[in-house]
Amino acid sequence: MWAPGRTLRIRFLGGNEYLQQKVKQYAVVWSKHANIQFQFVDSGDTEIRVGFTMGIGSWSYVGTDNLNINKNEATMNFGWFDNQTPDEEFSRTIVHEFGHAIGCIHEHQQPNANIQWNKPLVYAIYRRTQGWSAPQVDSQVFNRYDSSQVTSSLFDAQSIMEYPIPKEFTLNGFSAPSNDKLSSVDIAFIGTMYPFNDESAVLEAGVFNSVSIRSSDQPATEDRTTYPVCQPSVSHRRRFLLGINWLDQGSRNNKRINAVVEGVTNADMTLNPPIPRRYAAWLQIPAASKELQSGQFATREDHGWETQQAETSRRIQFQHPYDSPPKVVVFLTSFDARLQKVTRIKTYVTDVKADAFTVHIDTWADTAWIVGEEHCEWNRTAQMISGLRARLV
Repeated sequence: MWAPGRTLRIRFLGGNEYLQQKVKQYAVVWSKHANIQFQFVDSGDTEIRVGFTMGIGSWSYVGTDNLNINKNEATMNFGWFDNQTPDEEFSRTIVHEFGHAIGCIHEHQQPNANIQWNKPLVYAIYRRTQGWSAPQVDSQVFNRYDSSQVTSSLFDAQSIMEYPIPKEFTLNGFSAPSNDKLSSVDIAFIGTMYPFNDESAVLEAGVFNSVSIRSSDQPATEDRTTYPVCQPSVSHRRRFLLGINWLDQGSRNNKRINAVVEGVTNADMTLNPPIPRRYAAWLQIPAASKELQSGQFATREDHGWETQQAETSRRIQFQHPYDSPPKVVVFLTSFDARLQKVTRIKTYVTDVKADAFTVHIDTWADTAWIVGEEHCEWNRTAQMISGLRARLV
């Protein structure tokens, strides 16, 4: 990968003005979340050269491998763009290829992907649709990197670096959508790999309760409120964590609640903890911090909602191991429990080591439980937090 703060110079080898503007428009998405910049130039030495040759596919060299390519040859190509290409396709392809250019590998090739491929079918489909030989399919799809080669963490099917995977491509019905934007994990990960110089700045926390915006005798399915954020000029380079800390709900319906942060801008953020009365606490943290790491775990990652299971646990590996066991904080972000039973839920951690811990989401007695989800925060001091991810070489 490149050094954080570097400016990569980019020159076009062809393409009309409209296509060139689309590349400029979507490439800079990475710079909103990572300390790496792109400068488009008409001449002189460049690290990245973009071609638009039809019929040879869309591709890019990865990271600093671009420096090994002849200075008059393309290091990236967009092989199916024209003036009628939809914006969703421009975004999907351009952001993906520039992800390669700054060091990201394919998500399905990271060490923890573990996809159960239907290899004969995948070989046949790529041969028919892309003209790829079996070695090309191996290189682009099946071969996985070793953990000693890349920085990796949990697999993210929503990543911009993931190929669309129809369920027919796998033996167990796993599928991945056609992603046309950065996922939240992409954003957290690339911020860690390319940290900004100001990321050690202030942590900020707060509490939101629904009673502050409506009476408890006026139930609603959603509550939203907007908070100003500290240091608004860098808010797009920060993560906002939200957890449920108080709840009062009647017994006439299934218990369903989900707390989310949405609409983060350079000036404010909107909280939506959707219950007659509910309270949520939020924390704003540096996106690139290695001391403050975070992640999420849901029971559905262990078993389907139709399986009633009282105890669920998962061993979590820190993306950046500590030199001593950190303090770990866990809290609920959503749950769905049956109407007919008393709601009982607890989340906690055990066996905290410098490189991993075990997280639990449990119920007990006769509670019927559909799904639970929690956010995990950890650090070496007394605060919290950063995200799990995979990719860069």
